[in-house]
Order: sequence, then C-alpha cells, then structure tokens
Amino acid sequence: MNDRTAVAEIDQASLNATLCQQGDSFYRSITEQHSHLFAAVPVFISPEQFSQMEAVIAAAEAVVKLPGWNVYFSSQHSAKGVFFGYDFHLNENGAHLIEINTNEVKRVMEEQGAELAIF
Repeated sequence: MNDRTAVAEIDQASLNATLCQQGDSFYRSITEQHSHLFAAVPVFISPEQFSQMEAVIAAAEAVVKLPGWNVYFSSQHSAKGVFFGYDFHLNENGAHLIEINTNEVKRVMEEQGAELAIF
C-alpha cells in the first residue's frame, strides 16, 4: 500500500510551530536530540496488520489482568496509560510486536529526582 499511494508529506512548518509552543528547551530536545521521532511521510497499514496488532494488544491486556500478575510488582499496572506503548515492526509477513514500552521506571526515577541519560 505504501508503494502505491501518492506521497503525503508531513506539514513540517505546522509541526515545528507546535513543538515551539512547548518551549525552547523542549523544541531543541526534539529537533536536535530526538529528530528520529517523526517520520517524513505517513506509513499506512493493511486491515490484516491492524487486526494482528489488535489481537496482540488484547492478549497483553488479558495477561496483565491475570490474578498472579501483580505478585511481581509493587503496584497495580495496566496495559493502558500515558506511559505505555506497543512497538510493532511491519514487513511482508505482517505486524510483529518488538517490545512493550512501560516508561513507568522513568516516571518513578524522575519523581525521586534521579537524572536519566537520554540516548
């Protein structure tokens, strides 16, 4: 689908204006240290890839609801929230879960005043 679709470019001026509204430090962080966060063009997925992603996410959410799940954690965790994200890679065989990001550790460290190295 991505090969057959006319390229729709990202409105870079609007993106930069929105990032600038967040403050100079934030803007520099994104544009200088994390310039890879925004793709230059959109990526489209097929209905099959979307269904694969939905099934994997549903399975992850079912696992964290199991009675024994929280035995390993000091607090309740959910598969939904601002610190949670699924990382899928796409290829000709579909959507593949690479990792589940739970930036909860980062939040706890920041609450305790710990400094984090950003790579």
